[in-house]
Amino acid sequence: MNSNLDFLQLGVTLAAIMTAIASLFAVLTVWGGTKKLPISHMVSFIGYPRSGKTTLITSLFSEIFAQRILRGVNITPRGEETIKRINEDIARLETGRDLAPTTDQDLFNYRMEMLTGRIFLSRRYKVEIGDFPGEDSQNLSDKDPDWLHSTRYFQWALNADVFLFIIDLAYLSDPESDEAKKYRSTITSSFRAAWQKIKDHHYDGARKLRNNPIVIVFTKLDLLFDLQNPDTQNKAKNLTNSPKDYNKPVPMDAKEIMGKEDQIKEYFQDIIGYLKSETNRFDMVFSSTFAREKNHDARFGMERLARSVLPG
Repeated sequence: MNSNLDFLQLGVTLAAIMTAIASLFAVLTVWGGTKKLPISHMVSFIGYPRSGKTTLITSLFSEIFAQRILRGVNITPRGEETIKRINEDIARLETGRDLAPTTDQDLFNYRMEMLTGRIFLSRRYKVEIGDFPGEDSQNLSDKDPDWLHSTRYFQWALNADVFLFIIDLAYLSDPESDEAKKYRSTITSSFRAAWQKIKDHHYDGARKLRNNPIVIVFTKLDLLFDLQNPDTQNKAKNLTNSPKDYNKPVPMDAKEIMGKEDQIKEYFQDIIGYLKSETNRFDMVFSSTFAREKNHDARFGMERLARSVLPG
């Protein structure tokens, strides 16, 4: 009798174990199937022509590939166009050549796959970084402050997950000049209207977008530390993206940078205050493709930029 009871209990125990294993297997199967589907993550760069957007994106990829930033994060470019564009542009920078302009016809999106975490905690993302087609819009932007909102690129940017607003510091070689004041006024009204159109595009936009990162990125910071050079103001006025020596980024002093950053924040306080009030995830990044932080190999601002805009 006891023998039969023991056998019955053993059978019940084995059945329970098998059921638990089957349940675990089912959960892992569903979980694994979900993990195979990458999470979409769209990043939009919004700014005026020749503000350094393409150079900034190219430098970001260059720093990642060289493992100067985001060490250990697996990032793989996807698609022939992206692979070709990235490597050609990096080669241009490294050999002192201008980057090819991004035209209205391009509407170029950099596509890549990003893997974060380890084993069971890993996540796979399908990342798209939109490069604003600024070059062919130069004449239009000079005439119409609202040119940005009518472009095809902006229609794509409406549905992005992260919004970067690019401010070109080349205009601040003389902050009191009419040119600098006009630029400040133009981007303030244009960026404010752009964000309002993005909110208007989304149902219940104010609540939906509060957890989407908004980042103001200041480019060409190195120009503000070289004003004694007679060529600097000419470069700023011409607004060219011609590289200096990409292979020898100039080290920048942290204390001096902090003073400049405070001045810049005060100068652009209206648009900073507005965009900061619109999100729970606001950040500002000061960047330079041709400078690096002292005691750090990475180009200035690239680590912070990457962590501000990429998932994980």
